[in-house]
Amino acid sequence: GNPPQSITMAAPADEDPAEMQERLANQAKADELAEQARHEKMAEVGGGEAAASASPKASRRKSSLDDSVLADLAGGIHIGEDGQAAASGNASGGAAAAEEEPSGAYAVAPKSVQDILAQDAEDESLKKYKESLLGAAAAGDLGDTSDARRLVVVEFRVIFEEAGAPDVVFDLSTPDGIANLSSKGYSIKEGSHYKLQLSFRVNGDILSGLKFASKVKKGVFSNSDELMIGSYAPASQPHVFTFPRYGYNECPKGMLYRGKYVVEDSFKDSDGVTHLEYSYKMIVGKTW
Repeated sequence: GNPPQSITMAAPADEDPAEMQERLANQAKADELAEQARHEKMAEVGGGEAAASASPKASRRKSSLDDSVLADLAGGIHIGEDGQAAASGNASGGAAAAEEEPSGAYAVAPKSVQDILAQDAEDESLKKYKESLLGAAAAGDLGDTSDARRLVVVEFRVIFEEAGAPDVVFDLSTPDGIANLSSKGYSIKEGSHYKLQLSFRVNGDILSGLKFASKVKKGVFSNSDELMIGSYAPASQPHVFTFPRYGYNECPKGMLYRGKYVVEDSFKDSDGVTHLEYSYKMIVGKTW
């Protein structure tokens, strides 16, 4: 059906000022709801075309190179002054909750580093743009090509805001390191503030749409979150991803939240390939 229309209420001749103010407020709310319904109807009718027409056009010259690949790299990787990488969008909340993150679903298969560099090679400005996105890979650094693993998580680190609380650090680059995390786990004080930092290397070629999924279980309680990390070019030096990039998460507190949790983590790419998965125990207590 048609979206509801706003109805203007006529003002009585002897209307009290307070009643007039309330009437105007109600009218404004009615107008807002009508406008919202109109937009929803337009979106329903127009579908993707309406969204496409509202998107700003890129100022860079159109290239024959598959735009989804460069857009994925440019949108998924942001290198700051300190070399810290962060995914597009803001994030806050639980251990791996993400807000307004890209979906990671790609209509076109990702191209290799060599394919990206070879296309439009005569365009100097585009060449420099691609090199800036690919980093060391543009100069031939494809990581450890003797290692069959595309993703190697070098370090799993939990950083605490509280003074005197040491970081929790595990090396996940070897089976022994993963077994060490699984057997030991770590403890965290209720109400403390923390962030997660992952250092990882990519080998061989571009790793597209990398996601970090975490499931936390305690008795009948279970919570699953998925965080889009982004797409990364291969390199010998590790990429560093910190979540949240600014500020800290807060560990819940109270009797109901104290105790032992089982955490299951996994890393998957946009093709659904699982590159690493592991589990460990996390104890929330009154003290460190």
